[in-house]
Formats: sequence, C-alpha cells, structure tokens
Amino acid sequence: MKFKVLIIFEVLIFLISIILLSLTIKSSKVEAIEIERIRADKLFNEQINEEVEEVAQTEENRLTIAYQGEDYTLTIISKEDLDVLERCVEAEAGNQGLLGKQYVTDVILNRMYSDDYPNSIIGVIYQENQFEVVNCGTIETINVSEETKEAIQLELESRLDESIIHFKTKDYHKFGEPMFQHKDHYFSK
Repeated sequence: MKFKVLIIFEVLIFLISIILLSLTIKSSKVEAIEIERIRADKLFNEQINEEVEEVAQTEENRLTIAYQGEDYTLTIISKEDLDVLERCVEAEAGNQGLLGKQYVTDVILNRMYSDDYPNSIIGVIYQENQFEVVNCGTIETINVSEETKEAIQLELESRLDESIIHFKTKDYHKFGEPMFQHKDHYFSK
C-alpha cells in the first residue's frame, strides 16, 4: 500500500514538474508543450488512475483525486476532508437539489484555492463564523444523501463555477459581487 502511495506521489511530482516546465517555455514552443501535455495525460490516465482507484476504494484509506485536464488541476482529498465536505454540503444545501449542492461545493473548493482562506477543506469549513451548520452543530449529526455525494464528485471532476466564494439565504452577502440566485441561496464572487 505504501509503495503504491509513493508511486502516486512520484507521478504527481512528475506532473507538477511538467506543468512548471511548460510555464517557462516561450510561446514559440507551443508544439513541445502540447506533446508534454499529451504525455502527461497519458501517464496520468494509464499509471495513476488504476492505482489511485484501488487505494481510493479501500475504506481505511479512501482518497479522491480529481483531474481536470489541460490545466493539470489535481485535487487530492483525504477520507476525513471528504467526510467533512459531504456533511457540510448536505447540511447547508440538503433541500437545494443537485445543482444547489454543486454550487455550495464550489464555494468551499474555490475558497480552498483562494489566498484569502485556509488551503484545506477542513480549514475552510471550520474557519470561525463561516458556516452556520458548524456554529449550530448540524454538521456533526447530519446524514449524507447519495445526491450530495454525487454533487461533490461532479464538482471534483469539473467545477460549474470557479468564481463564487460566498452564499447566503434571503439576500446577497455583504462581501463580494452578487452573481446569481439558485433556489434559497444567493451566490457572490
């Protein structure tokens, strides 16, 4: 098991080095970048995918890795992070349908990638006074639906909106720029 995890991390380091290398290549070398991207895609799909799925499917070491493609965005989520994310999304958006749950997932993931918030799912969710379900304790007792798990998986594969970082009920948040309303939630960037 440790050997597989080491292989996964070695391949991830390789992919990151390819990304950094491709960023330093001048625009006249677009063809070389495309070749490296194709190689990285192939390497990821052939070597990592099968091994990660084996690790991810064991209950003790559930690990989710999402790969978005050309931009090489890799999101690695531990069992604990995924559990907290599922419970938060269910508690915040349980009655908002699949799309509403996807948008709430986006808010959490977008915050994690923002310099203005903690860089972990647990850090974002448990940041003081950010989520009412944490403040009132609902996150600790909620049962997660299959629809919520599906919404999160969809967003890990490809997010609907990479700009929204706030949501609230009844009106737009006083922070950020109002974007749109979905059912009871008002989303802002």
